[in-house]
Amino acid sequence: MKNLIWLISLLLCLGAFYSCEDEDPVINENTTENENPGENENETPDPVEVVPATPEERQKLLSGVNDFTFEIFKRTCANADAGENVFISPFSVSMALSMLNNGAAGSTREAISSTLGFSDLEIDQINSAYRDVYQNLETLDPAVQLDVANSIWWDALGISPYDQFLDTNQLYYEAECSEEDFRNPATVDVINSWVSDNTDGKIEEILEEITPEEVMFLINAIYFKGLWKTPFDPDDTWESGFQTSDGEWLSVPMMSESGTSRAMYAGENYDAIELAYGDSLFTMTLLRPSDDISAEELAQGFSRTEWENLSQGLGSPFVAELSLPKLELDFEISYGEILSNMGMAEAFQSGANLTAIGTDCGPLKISKVLHKTYLKLDEEGTTAAAVTSVGVAVTSLPPSLRFNKPFLMVLSEKESGAILFIGKVENPSAE
Repeated sequence: MKNLIWLISLLLCLGAFYSCEDEDPVINENTTENENPGENENETPDPVEVVPATPEERQKLLSGVNDFTFEIFKRTCANADAGENVFISPFSVSMALSMLNNGAAGSTREAISSTLGFSDLEIDQINSAYRDVYQNLETLDPAVQLDVANSIWWDALGISPYDQFLDTNQLYYEAECSEEDFRNPATVDVINSWVSDNTDGKIEEILEEITPEEVMFLINAIYFKGLWKTPFDPDDTWESGFQTSDGEWLSVPMMSESGTSRAMYAGENYDAIELAYGDSLFTMTLLRPSDDISAEELAQGFSRTEWENLSQGLGSPFVAELSLPKLELDFEISYGEILSNMGMAEAFQSGANLTAIGTDCGPLKISKVLHKTYLKLDEEGTTAAAVTSVGVAVTSLPPSLRFNKPFLMVLSEKESGAILFIGKVENPSAE
């Protein structure tokens, strides 16, 4: 296999950290209460209340997330080294930046919203739609574990966050809030411990250090564990050939099955097959490029429209022979340059308008957006984790699919169509 692109769509309700509850948000006991921008010191800010999203708003949010998914995925693949596996969670990046956007204003907020695909939504609509979507996905399938967690960490001596900024992110994103001493080296360990705890140890750290200029981190963590509805038999896993993009043949452990009914689809330049988890609401869709196209070329030409055509075009299940390599990989990237080129440059510059975050800190800007992921695919199912710190259809389908060359994979929730992870594997034996 030359390339592998994997897209996983998941959403989930978050767990609270330091007593951040839905109905009555509570700020960490060490938090200094602050008035919000533009308020008289004798006035009390109106309490943040949940406003349910409409079905149209939820659909706009999911369409925006999926547009953002394919755009940032293309740019990530183009940025990767030749032969490098790529596996990302655009949903995680989007949620972390949406929390930050509650502290943005003016053209900076517009730039963030536009980059994330939310130009047609106001900030309160984005918050409400996110809350509704991930809380619904949380309970869809008891056979699938899906955990999403958010947190906000700030420097006790560097910034005094506004109550409304914290309350909004607690209420809509169930963000866990903690005031820390950023001058203490142990703070990095505290934050990384939270990351490890919320990814079941699959991602052990997101920060190596805190620079003197940094006063806050907004972090999203996603953990997915799903068992195949029809697992592979370990006795049918054997060493087999996998051809990389540069033509080299590798020997990799290849899972195989025959006699199992699977939904399939034939695009203009790829074949797809769907593998279900649990009760079949969450699925992984594998896309094998035609022999005259690379997985990288398929990735660059793929879009939300093509994904919707594929999802709607998956036919009735029929028996197919399938071979799929076992995988375990890690990926990490700093998204500053890519997000800037996508339209968010202002948020990374000194002129950024992040004035709704807090006070006692001077002008603010984004310092960096770090993203790490983990993926394991075996006979039993799939484990995936992510952390972010801020076709023309044909009527005849192939009788079998051997994923022994680069291919695409999409793991999604069928009812909402939400997309969460996306990746490219050049070498299934690389760790």
